[in-house]
Order: sequence, then structure tokens, then C-alpha cells
Amino acid sequence: MASVTNIETIIRTVVREELERAAGQQQEAPAEGVRTTAHPSIKPRSTAGGVGGEILAQLARTRQTQTWLAEQTGIPIATLSRHLRAPGRFRLEELLSVADVLGLEPAALLAQ
Repeated sequence: MASVTNIETIIRTVVREELERAAGQQQEAPAEGVRTTAHPSIKPRSTAGGVGGEILAQLARTRQTQTWLAEQTGIPIATLSRHLRAPGRFRLEELLSVADVLGLEPAALLAQ
């Protein structure tokens, strides 16, 4: 029986490949009356920047999950997930632990 981590990795790989394939194809024009942009009052939220973005990028490069990182660092998964989405939320001890587990210098995470 495949482990949950392996299944997550397979799903993530398939989704990434499908997204890359879809991005390479021309998109069809939307149906009449269908809005193609977000509602003006909804501002896009970036999760790709800062410390959280760099951690997520390193997890993707090493094909690891947030759950794996939480287990390795001892940070509860809910806390880790929240910190990855909100800039500046990591405590110094958490940041040092994450950098150590990911094999990065702490400065590499802060440079973003």
C-alpha cells in the first residue's frame, strides 16, 4: 500500500504537469457575460513571496510536503501552514529549525 506522502507526491506531480500543459495551450474565449477577472473588491493574495514562498519553493524542489516539514521540525502543521501564508510569522527558533531541516542557510530564507 502506498504511503500518504507518496500519494501526495504523485497527485502533486500530475496536477503540475496538467497545469503546465494547460498553460501551453491557448485558452478558449469565455462565454458571453462571463467575467474573466476577479471581483474588483477581491485583492489577490500572494503566497509566493517572502520567507514562506522560499520555504514552499524549497519543499517543491525537494519534493517534500508541509506535513513532512512539520514532522521534522516539531512545528504543528496548522501553525506551519499559517506561517507559510503570512509574512513575518515565523519565530526565530522555528525559522532556524526549518532552515536546518531543508539544508539551507537561514539567510537564504530571509533574502527573499
